[in-house]
Amino acid sequence: MKNLKTFLLLLLISLVFTACDNEPLEGFEENGNNPFGNSLVGTWALVEFNTTVSSSSTVGGIPFESSTVIEGNNPDYNLTFTSDAFFTSGNYGYTATTTINGVSNTQEIFLENVNGVGTYTATDTEITIDGSFFSLEFDGMDLSEFGEEQVIAYVISNNGQTLTFDQNTTETTAFGGETVVLTATGTSVWTKVETIDTSCEDASSFVDDAESAYNNNPDSINLCNSYRSALEELIDSCGDPSGEIQAVIDSLNNCEEDDTQPVPEVEISLTAGTLPIEFDLVEVVTVGNTLQITGETSAANNYSIYFEVEEGATGVDIINETFVLTLSTTDPDYFPSTQGFDDFTSTITENGTGTLVGSFGGVVTNSSGGDLSLSQGTISISY
Repeated sequence: MKNLKTFLLLLLISLVFTACDNEPLEGFEENGNNPFGNSLVGTWALVEFNTTVSSSSTVGGIPFESSTVIEGNNPDYNLTFTSDAFFTSGNYGYTATTTINGVSNTQEIFLENVNGVGTYTATDTEITIDGSFFSLEFDGMDLSEFGEEQVIAYVISNNGQTLTFDQNTTETTAFGGETVVLTATGTSVWTKVETIDTSCEDASSFVDDAESAYNNNPDSINLCNSYRSALEELIDSCGDPSGEIQAVIDSLNNCEEDDTQPVPEVEISLTAGTLPIEFDLVEVVTVGNTLQITGETSAANNYSIYFEVEEGATGVDIINETFVLTLSTTDPDYFPSTQGFDDFTSTITENGTGTLVGSFGGVVTNSSGGDLSLSQGTISISY
C-alpha cells in the first residue's frame, strides 16, 4: 500500500507539474507567429496554480481510488524570456493533499532560490519547451528530471498581460502488471511584469545561472544554447566594449555537438518510479576480495548508487546487504525493502576478468518511511 501510494504520487507530480505548472512560458521568437508581437519576451510572475488529480487502479485484486488536490501558495517566482530561451528564479510553495481509499495525507512544501534555464519554440496557440521550470521534491527525491520536451496550449488575456494555462489530461501507466489511470485538471496563471527590459544586473545573474548549469553538463546542447542566449542578452543589457563576452559566445562554436569527444558509457541504469536514471560515472575499487562499486551521473543532480560484491561471486541477492541509492544530499538514503510487497531483488550473472553483469529491481525504502519502486535495473560494468 505504501509503495503504491508513493508510485501514484510520483506519477501525479510528474503529470501535474510538467503538464500544468511547468507551463509558465509564452516566450516567442521575436519574429515568430505570436499574436502580441514581442510582448511575451520579458518577465512573467507566477500568480497562482491549482490542480486536481484522480486515479483508479486494481492491485492484487484490490481496487484503489485516489484523488489529489494541489494548491500553490506564497509564490515569488519569475520567468524571463529571450527570443528562444528562458530563465527562472524565485521561491514558491505548494500543498498536496492525497486521499487513497478514504485515507488522507497532506504535504506542505516550500522551495527557495529556485533557478532554471532552458529553450523553447512557439506558435500562436502552443509552446514547445525543453527544460525544467520547477524544481520538485517528494520523499527526499529530486524530481527535476521529469522535465522534458512538452507541447502546451495557452490563452492570453487582459491585453497581453495575463497568461493562463488550462489542463485536462488522462494518462494510463502500467505498474506491477496492473494499470493505473490518472486524470488531471488544473490551471496556472501568470502576469506580466511591467519592466520588460532586462537590467544589466539581472542579465548578469542569468548568465551566472546559465553558465553554472552548462558547466555541470557541458555535453547538453540545450544548456549550451541557453548559456549563449544569456550571454547575448548580457551584451544587449550591459554592452561589451572589450569584446570579452562575444569571445565566450564564439568559443561555444554555435553549440554544435563535438563528435570527437567520447560519450560516457552507461554502466548502471534504473527507473525510479517513472524517472529513468543512468549512472555513467562508475568507479570500482578492490579491497581484498571485495569489489566496491560507486555510480554517479554526469548530469547536474545528486544521484548516486553503491553496492559491494565478492570477486567472482554470482547469484541472487548477493548485493542486497550493501545496496544504497542516494537521490538527495539532504534526505535519507534508500535501502532494499523486505516488507513482503514487491521486495527488492538482485542477480549477478557474470563476475570476473574485469566484467560485472547483473540486474535488480523492486521496492527500496528510507528511514523516513518513504518507499520507491525501482525497475529495469541493469549492471554492465567493465573495469
